[in-house]
Amino acid sequence: MSHPVFRFIRVGLSLVVIVALPILGFVGVPQFKKWLDQNHRAVDSANAAEPKPHGTLVGTGKRTLRLPLEVLETMQVETSDVRPATASESLKLEGSLYLDANRLVHVNSRFSGDVIELGQVEAAENPQNPSSGMKTTNRSVSFGDPVSKGQLLAVIWSKELGEKKSELVEGLSMLRFNEERLKRLEASAAVMSERMLLDTRHDVELGLITIARVERTLRSWRLSVEQIQAIREEAERIRAYKGDWHTNLDESWARVEVRAPIDGTIVEKNLAVGDFVSNDLDLFKIADLRRLDVLAHVYEEDIALLETLPEGHRHWTIRLNANPQSQPLEGSFQRIGNLIDPAQHTALVMGWVDNSAGRLRAGQFISAQINLPPDPDEVVIPISALVDREGESRVFVATDPLKHEFTCRSVLPTRRSNQFAYISTKPRNVPGQLAYDTLRIGEQVVKAGGVQMAAELESLRAAARETSTTATTTSKESAEQNTL
Repeated sequence: MSHPVFRFIRVGLSLVVIVALPILGFVGVPQFKKWLDQNHRAVDSANAAEPKPHGTLVGTGKRTLRLPLEVLETMQVETSDVRPATASESLKLEGSLYLDANRLVHVNSRFSGDVIELGQVEAAENPQNPSSGMKTTNRSVSFGDPVSKGQLLAVIWSKELGEKKSELVEGLSMLRFNEERLKRLEASAAVMSERMLLDTRHDVELGLITIARVERTLRSWRLSVEQIQAIREEAERIRAYKGDWHTNLDESWARVEVRAPIDGTIVEKNLAVGDFVSNDLDLFKIADLRRLDVLAHVYEEDIALLETLPEGHRHWTIRLNANPQSQPLEGSFQRIGNLIDPAQHTALVMGWVDNSAGRLRAGQFISAQINLPPDPDEVVIPISALVDREGESRVFVATDPLKHEFTCRSVLPTRRSNQFAYISTKPRNVPGQLAYDTLRIGEQVVKAGGVQMAAELESLRAAARETSTTATTTSKESAEQNTL
């Protein structure tokens, strides 16, 4: 036996069928189906209704729309003036400081020899104890000491120099002997053979050649005229006193003084008293630190901006990365490298910075700021006024504020910042590609609400296309019915 509930359900279904069949028979199946379709379309339209555009298109280009005032207030539309690009963005480059190669001198000795003395400088007696007052003492020159041009740095005793001076003395003595001998032979030419006279004249010529050669060598070793004249006088004194050697010359005969060639700071020292040094060794390196080289990196897309700067306007200001709040220092750059780093895609910018105050040190990381001049072919607008869609930059311009009409223009941004966009006023249009419009100074651009305005324009264009398609279809159907 079946359950009473099941029997009740079967009875109910039978009644529904009995009631529905007469209705279908009276109304008809096609009408019932039409009624269902209409209800379904109504429900679908209610559920899938899209928001209708609130504005209207103006003109034939479908680029200008007119919006009611309440719509503008809902969009919270704000406008801003198109301004000339008077205040350009600064270009910031990262780099490092280096010693100026043209102000770095390698100090060598002209002769090999033993270091017997170092130059002296006056320094604080106890620099670690400020309470010692202004007491000073002399000490040997060392790394980091400032020196002035001509200051004594070291003394070298050179056997080579001593031998060359002695060679000059010997040549002078031999020349004087041959000259006196030639005078005597010429005075008694009647009793002397011609061969002896000619030989003596030849010896005098050889003596002159030898002395000239030795003096040229000494001059090439940078001996002064006074030093060479002192050697000549010593030769005369030895001859006059028959070999008596001046004892004062013993201390300076082989003495070589190494002096600072420029004003600067000792940045390298490679000798000590007692060392034997050769003439190819860098005894000291002296650098003029009042000006340092700067090597900075510029991205390849910014190279063109720097190349347009004239020679007299290539200035920059330098700040230390370790102390960004410090006062910037002035300098300039002269050259841009010809090679691009394949990893960073940057080129080197080479210049200098003034370091008269001595605040900078070679090797420090710096930031170089370059103020770019304004481009006469650019205007500036707020960055929020740009609407970028599908690779195209658009701007809405208030062409008729009284009628609330706004025109969409395609523009060419040349560069952007966090606040502003720079727009070219002379874009170069290429046939077959996107055509750019221009902006004029004083025009009003939409800086807030542009995205909503772009969506409204697209809706209006879509509605216009749909209306045009519907009208075309209706016209075709009417034409076909007329034909039939």
